[in-house]
Amino acid sequence: MKWKFINKIISAITVSMTLFTLIPLRASAEWVNDYQGNFYYMQDNQKVTGWKRIDGQIYYFDGNGKMQTGWIKAGSSWYFLQNDGALKTGWINYNKKWYYADSSGVIQTGIVNISGKVYIFDDNGAIKTNNTVINGEFYTIGFDGEVVGTKMPTPEKEYDDSGNCIQVLKNTDNKVITSPTDSKFNEVIEDKTESDDNPNEGRSFKVLLKDSDGSELKTKTVKYGKSFDLYKPTKDGRVFAGWNAKSNGSGKSYDADDSIKVEEDIILYAQWKEDTSVYVEDINIKGNSNVTVNKSVTMTAEVSPSNVTNADVTWSVSDETGKATIDSNGVLTGVSAGTVMVKATAKDGSDVSGTKEVTVTNTDVVVPVSKVTVSGQAGESTITTDGGTLQMKASVSPEDATNQAVTWEVQNNTGSASIDSSTGLLKAISNGTVTVKATSNNNVVGSMTVTISGQSTKILVTDMEITTTKTDFAITEDGGTLQLNLNITPTTATNKSVKWSIKSGEDKATINSSTGLLKAVTNTNGTPVTVQAEALDGSGVVATKDVTISGQKIKVSKITIDGPDSVTGTGKVTMDKTVLPKDATNGAVIWSVENNTGSATIDANTGELTPKSNGKVTVKATAADGSGISDTIEVTISGIDNNIPATKINIATKDGAALSITEDDGTLGLIASLLPSYSTTTSEAVNWEVISGSDGGSAKIEGGTVGSSINIRGVTNGTVTVKASVINADGTTAIGSATVRIAGQITNVTDIIISPDEAPEVVVGGTLQMSASVDPNNATYKIVNWSVSNGTGTATITSSGLLTGVSSGDVKVIATADNGKGISKYITVKVIPQVKVTKITVNAPDGSGDEITDGGTLQMTASFEPTGATSKSVTWSVTPGTGKATIDSNGLVTSVSNGTVTVNATATDGSKVVGSLPITISGKVGTITVAGTGNISTIVIPNGILQMLATVGPTDAVNKAITWSVTPVTGKATIDSNGILTAVSNGTVTVNAAATDGSGIVGQSVVTINAASGITINQSSNTVAVGNTAKLTSVISPTSVTGKKVIWSISNIDGTNTDLATINSTGDLTADLTALKQGSVNIKATLDDGSGISVTKTIIINPNS
Repeated sequence: MKWKFINKIISAITVSMTLFTLIPLRASAEWVNDYQGNFYYMQDNQKVTGWKRIDGQIYYFDGNGKMQTGWIKAGSSWYFLQNDGALKTGWINYNKKWYYADSSGVIQTGIVNISGKVYIFDDNGAIKTNNTVINGEFYTIGFDGEVVGTKMPTPEKEYDDSGNCIQVLKNTDNKVITSPTDSKFNEVIEDKTESDDNPNEGRSFKVLLKDSDGSELKTKTVKYGKSFDLYKPTKDGRVFAGWNAKSNGSGKSYDADDSIKVEEDIILYAQWKEDTSVYVEDINIKGNSNVTVNKSVTMTAEVSPSNVTNADVTWSVSDETGKATIDSNGVLTGVSAGTVMVKATAKDGSDVSGTKEVTVTNTDVVVPVSKVTVSGQAGESTITTDGGTLQMKASVSPEDATNQAVTWEVQNNTGSASIDSSTGLLKAISNGTVTVKATSNNNVVGSMTVTISGQSTKILVTDMEITTTKTDFAITEDGGTLQLNLNITPTTATNKSVKWSIKSGEDKATINSSTGLLKAVTNTNGTPVTVQAEALDGSGVVATKDVTISGQKIKVSKITIDGPDSVTGTGKVTMDKTVLPKDATNGAVIWSVENNTGSATIDANTGELTPKSNGKVTVKATAADGSGISDTIEVTISGIDNNIPATKINIATKDGAALSITEDDGTLGLIASLLPSYSTTTSEAVNWEVISGSDGGSAKIEGGTVGSSINIRGVTNGTVTVKASVINADGTTAIGSATVRIAGQITNVTDIIISPDEAPEVVVGGTLQMSASVDPNNATYKIVNWSVSNGTGTATITSSGLLTGVSSGDVKVIATADNGKGISKYITVKVIPQVKVTKITVNAPDGSGDEITDGGTLQMTASFEPTGATSKSVTWSVTPGTGKATIDSNGLVTSVSNGTVTVNATATDGSKVVGSLPITISGKVGTITVAGTGNISTIVIPNGILQMLATVGPTDAVNKAITWSVTPVTGKATIDSNGILTAVSNGTVTVNAAATDGSGIVGQSVVTINAASGITINQSSNTVAVGNTAKLTSVISPTSVTGKKVIWSISNIDGTNTDLATINSTGDLTADLTALKQGSVNIKATLDDGSGISVTKTIIINPNS
C-alpha cells in the first residue's frame, strides 16, 4: 500500500473546514452525497457545476458542485428545482400559488397564452386569480386564473401544450431561452496518485441508525468488509416501513432483516407509515359447551369488530376439575371428566382474549336445536349475476347444540333457484324471489327470502286471463275508463310484459298499450269492443275479452258562425252560429273575442258583441262539451270616435328574462305595455323613474327617461323599484311598477386603516400582530395583502399580518387591498434590539414554605434579571427526585407522590438561562392494603358477599378516598362503591382499591369463591336389611368445589327422632347407615359451610330374611 496516498487522505480530512464523506449511491452511478444531505454529480472524477442534463432531467450545481433545490435565479430568469433537484417545467403549485415554467424551465411573467387560454402572471410569476385592471382596462379572471369575459388582453407570448414558445406576440424585454444547460464546469484539482491496495483495509466505519426526524436510534462501529444486521424498531401509532439512505425516504431502501456489508460510514433513517390496523376489541368463543372423554369438538373464535386486520387467534386450555387438550385449529379433545377453561388470544398484539368453560363428561350430552337463523354470505340477500350463486349460512341456537347440521331446500315464489341440500349453495335460475329454508335434525326450521335478478334463462308464458276489479266488463259513465288486468301462467314467467290493443271497435274506445287502461269514446250499441292482450316474450300467447260501452254523450262535430261580419257604431249585436250534429248532447258554445286593429268585448254565454274602437276583431265560438270544436269570424268595426285611455302599465324585460341584474355594472332593458291593449294612448309618452330600495339597492337610468323602453344600470346590491307613468288625453294617469333585483355589484376599497398606528414597535425575534380595516365598510373585497419594505431595519410578515422583527431599525408595513385597484397604505414600525434574560428566580407562593402539604397544587412564578428583559416568558418543567409531580405551561405544580422534586423555569428568548427551586411534597397516598373483614379471603355461599376493607397509608394522607374494582381471574364477582364483593361464579378474582388523589397507588387482594350449588346422596339402593350397614356418599355440585364437609342426620318420616337406625360419619362426605328395626327413615346430608344447602333421602329398612 502506498502510505503517501493514505496520508494525503488523512491530511485532507484534518484541514477540511466542513467534514463530509462522499457516498456513491450505487456501484456504477456517478451520483454521490455527503452526510450533510448534499448531493453531487461526478464526471471524470470531477464535481459538475452549473446546469447539467442527467438521464433526461436538468439539474443545477453551485460553484462547489452542490445540487440545488427550490427557487434559483440564473441571469434574469427564475427557475424552480424540485426536491430531487430536477428542473420543473409546466404548471407549478407552490405555497398555494400557481406558476408556469416553459419547456426550458423559465418562470413566466406578464400576459401569456398557454394552449389557447390567456393568463396573467405578476412580476413574481404567480398567476392572478382576481379581477384586474391593466392600462385602465378591467379584465375578468375565472377561478382557475384564466381570463374570461368579452375583453381579452393582448398576450406577450404564446406557448403550445408542451411549453414550447410558438411566437412572441408583443414587444417585451423577455427573451426566449431555449436551454439553461449552456454552462462550464468549474476547474477541479484532480488527485492522480495511485494505489495497488485498498486503502480502507483494516479501518473501522460507523453505522448510524436514526429516526426519520433525525433522532439517534442505534450506533455501532464495524470493521471494513464485515456485515451489519439491521433490526425492526417500534414507534407508538406508527408501523415500521423499512430503512432508507435519506430521511425523506427518497434514497435506497433496506428491509429490517437485511444484512449490509460495511465498506464506509453509513447513515440509515427509519421510515414509518401510519398504523391503520384495526385491532381486535373482543373475542366470543363459540362451540359446544360439552365434550366427551376421548372425543373432540371444534371451537371457533368470533372477533370484533368484523373488519379487524388480523383475526387469527392462539388457542389454549386450562384444566379445572377436568382435563382436555386443544390444537392450533381449536379442536378440543376431552381427557378426563370435569370442567376446563378454553381460551382464545388475539395474535395482533392487542392482548385481547376470550374464554369459555366447557364440561368434559364420560357420556355424550345431547343438546337439541331450539332455533335456526338463515343468512346469506356477508349479509347478502340478492343474486344479480346470470346463473350466479349465494352461499347460505345457518346459525343454530343454542350454539352448543349437539348436532348443528341442517338440510337445505328452496321454495320458488316469483323467481326460481336450486340449492345444494348439504352445503346450502343457492344457484339462480330465473328472476324474482325465492324462500330458502334450513331444517335441523329435530325439525326446527329457519328461512329467509332471496331476490334474484339479471338472469338470462327465459320461462315463457303459457296462458293469460284478462280480469278486472269491477263486477263486469262494461263502461257506463261518459268518458269512463276500465282498468284491465292479467293473470299470467306460470307466475315465474321471465317476461310478463304484454301489449294491449283493440281487436275490433277501434272507433268506440282507446286503450293504453302498456297499462291496459280502456277509455270509452262512443256507445257500442249492441256490438262490444274486443280487447286483446299479446305476450311479448315470443310465446305467441294471446288473450281477448269483450267490453260493452254505454252512457256516452254525443259530442259537437262542427260549429259555423253565421255573422254579422261588420258593425257600425257602439251598438251591441248578437252573433249567430250553427252547431252540428243537431242532436249533440251539449250544443252550447263559449264566445270570446281577440282584438286586432279594433277592440270589442263579448258575452261568453250569449255572444252579445260590444264594439269599443274602430278596426278589426276576431270572434271565436268554442264547443262547451270539451270536444275542442270551434269556429272564428273576422268582424269590422267602424263609426266610433277613438279616444280610449290607458288604465294600467305592465313593465317587463325586453328579452323576456328575469327582472334582475347579476353582473357588475350590468344593464337591463325594460319595456312598457299599456292596458287595455286597444288604448289610444301612445307608449312613447311613458315617463320612467328608478327608486332605490330600503336594503341599499340602487340603479340608474341610461339615456332618456321618456319612451316605451329604457335601460337601467346596476349600482349597488339590493332591490330597486322601477316606476312607469303616462298621462292620457282625458287627463287621467296610468301607472305601473316592477321590482328589480340588483346583485353582483362590486364596491371597491377607497381607504385602508392599519393598526396599531401609534409608534408601533417589535422586538428583534419577537412578533407584532398587525390588523387592517377597509373603507367603505361594505366593500366587496375586504381582504388585504401584507408586505414589508425594509429600511434601516428588517422584518418579515405573514399573510395574516403577523410581523416578526429580524434586525433593528425602521421598516414599512404595507397593506394592499385585494381588489385589483392597487389601493394600499403603510405604517412605519420600529424594530428594537432584544434584551435577553441573564437570571431567573423561581418563586413559590408566600407562606408555602416551598412545600405541598395537602397533596394538591402549588402555583409557581418566575422573576427575571434584568427587569427590562424583552421576553419574560419561560418554559416550565419538573425534575423528579424522591417524589413526583407534574407542571403545566402556566407553572401550576400538581403533586403525584410524596418526596422532593425540582421545579425549573427555562427562558424562551434563546439565552438558555434556567432557574430552579426544590419543592417538598407530602399528604399523598403511599400505600393501600386490601383485605376482607376479619382477613377472610373466601366466599363459600352462592352469590355470597364479603365486605372488603382498605387501609390507606401514610396516616397523614390528605385524600384517602378510593375506588373499588374487581378483576376476574378464573372466577367472577362484582363489587360496589362501598367495597361489598358479591360472588358470581367459582374461581379466584382480584379486588382492587385505587387511590383517587392522582398518586396512582393501587392495593390488591385475591379472593377465592368456593360455593356449592347443590348436594346429592349417592346410594344405588333405597333399601337395607335389618342388621346390615349401608355406605352413604354425598356428591357436591359443581364438582369444582373443594374442602367441603357434610353433617349427617337421621329421623323418622314425620321428622321425629328414630330408633330404627343409626348413622355415623366416616369422612368429610361419607357415612355408614346401620339398620336396627323394620320401617322407613329419612337420611339428611347438610353442607357444613353455613349455606343451609341440604338433601334428604328416604331409606326403607326391610326384615332380615
